[in-house]
Amino acid sequence: MNLPPLPRARRTSAPFAVPALLLVLITFAATFLRSTVADDGSPGHESAAPPVAVARSPWPASVVELARSLPIQEAGRVMPLAQWARYTLLGLNHRASVVDTTGRTLEPVEWALDVMFRPEEAAKYEVFLVDTSEVLDSVGYQAADGKKKRDRYSYFDLAPVQKALSQKEDLYEGMSEPRTRVDPKTRSPAEGGIVALSNNIRRFVGLADLMEGARFEASIEKIPSLREVFGAAGVVRASDVFTHLEALRGAGQDETSPRARDTVSVLQGLSDAFKVGTLLALVPPEGTRAAEEAWFSPRRLFERAFERGGLEPEHLAALRDLESAATAAAADDMSAFTRAFQDFHARTTARASARGEGDKLGLEVLLLRLDPFFWARILYLVAFLLVALTWLWRRRFVVWAIWGFLLTGLSIHVTGIVLRCVLHGRPPVTTLYETTLFISAFGVAGFAVLERIHQRGFGLALAPFFGVLGLFISNRYETISADDPMPQLVAVLDTNFWLATHVTCVTIGYSATLIASGIAHVAVIASLFGWRRSDADFHRSVTKATYGTLAFALVFSTVGTILGGIWANESWGRFWGWDPKENGALLIVLAQLAVLHGRMGGMLKAQGVALGTIACGAVVAFSWWGVNLLGVGLHAYGFTAGLWTGLLVFWGIEAIVLAAGIFVKRPA
Repeated sequence: MNLPPLPRARRTSAPFAVPALLLVLITFAATFLRSTVADDGSPGHESAAPPVAVARSPWPASVVELARSLPIQEAGRVMPLAQWARYTLLGLNHRASVVDTTGRTLEPVEWALDVMFRPEEAAKYEVFLVDTSEVLDSVGYQAADGKKKRDRYSYFDLAPVQKALSQKEDLYEGMSEPRTRVDPKTRSPAEGGIVALSNNIRRFVGLADLMEGARFEASIEKIPSLREVFGAAGVVRASDVFTHLEALRGAGQDETSPRARDTVSVLQGLSDAFKVGTLLALVPPEGTRAAEEAWFSPRRLFERAFERGGLEPEHLAALRDLESAATAAAADDMSAFTRAFQDFHARTTARASARGEGDKLGLEVLLLRLDPFFWARILYLVAFLLVALTWLWRRRFVVWAIWGFLLTGLSIHVTGIVLRCVLHGRPPVTTLYETTLFISAFGVAGFAVLERIHQRGFGLALAPFFGVLGLFISNRYETISADDPMPQLVAVLDTNFWLATHVTCVTIGYSATLIASGIAHVAVIASLFGWRRSDADFHRSVTKATYGTLAFALVFSTVGTILGGIWANESWGRFWGWDPKENGALLIVLAQLAVLHGRMGGMLKAQGVALGTIACGAVVAFSWWGVNLLGVGLHAYGFTAGLWTGLLVFWGIEAIVLAAGIFVKRPA
């Protein structure tokens, strides 16, 4: 790839107005929520000098469709290229799309194809999000006019300061001296931004260099000694070298001969081309999965060829497919590229299937295409906006519309979770991201059930709000972490029985506590603003729902915590070790017990129950997210930088609500 090198290879009251209002609400919701998937809210900008458009053909629809389902292996998991491209692009861009130099919006797979097969063009796309200009100021970069403090840059934009960025990263990561490493939790925003940007640039370069081996060519037209080996060919490619590797080795035995020097020159060029092809494993081994689990990156193919004196026929054919695709892409010959890519896809898919891998790739691509959590957010938001409408203009058909949007959104939400369970073969609670999806769905269902029981309106109002908030948090977490949403599990989690018992019970306890906390907020806010002050039945219903839901949460929290101790005894040889996560689970149980016993003993009245339950919700936030962010203990496998701010904001809001509720009286 002819790019500047790095120093290291490292989303009114009139009846006739109601249909129009519904249309406006739906349009607004779709527009707003699509932006939360495709963008992170940063302001756009116009470049001082518009990028030069390049006349090139877009990737054919058939190629894009094949690329979505192309099996690859990363971190031990076989996944479709569409999944990898999505979270990689989110990591670089905080968007699930990118705009090319002609103004066309590319989906993640199209962007990945451009970077692999058209790297010089892809290097012009403004794909690197820089959160603060202090990152670039610290390495002496002068931004062009029109750039914002938080903006996006292309690879070529950042080329002049890549060496300085890498040096700064070395300093903060302690590459030269580990004792100087700056802890990620204590880095300043600029320091963290430098490390993230340098990592992102390195990842981009790794993808752009992936096909360097497939692009390798060596002219031998004027080298008679090599023409004797390769025949009449004037240009040889990597597959030709691997085919004649034994002959080349024999030709290079006499190190003083011109033929040996020519041979070494070709092999050195080939080694340089394949040296950088390490980012993705694209080629499955020919043996069984049990015999050889790891797939081959281009670099690994090169190493294997020299280990065995050549490549297996299937691997050689796969390399030739990639070479044909690289040649066709350079010539902008989409017909030839399509044929080569189809051959490579068919070959890779068949080999993966024979090894018992990739049988669910189609379902994973379908899940990405359907994007059920996006559509669930839309429906929840519309339902909540309609709830707000009923506060001013209540009609029965509007209430039925709320139920329709809410239950449809919940159905789509649950469908997405079920599909993930089928793909992963595990309960939907293996990562922080999955627990957010599960807890938000359980919360929506819980509020809906409470509304059917009490029919006081608070459940119907809180259900869509909880759904929107939970799915917004999950979307932000996916964007910030930019990791595979279905990774290989850490060893302690890799047991389906305990996932289905301990983790699920604890997660239900989290969700039920948050439901109770949400109802308690209604009680405090209603008292604060005098809402239904004279409606004692309403306040008693709210208190009853809060108390009952908290008691339900206590059962699952307690059982889940005990089961966790049993699991810990099997995994680590001790039932309890005062690990931060264990302490957090115990805090939840103790907080719930304190509120329930306070009510039973008459020490807490209705307002006290509400305030105590809100405090329980704050404790859940700590045990659920905060403990992982501490980065210590046996359970610290979910650290994600950038989430502390959100937690602190949440706790600050809860502190304000608690402080206000202390001075407000309400019916017992």
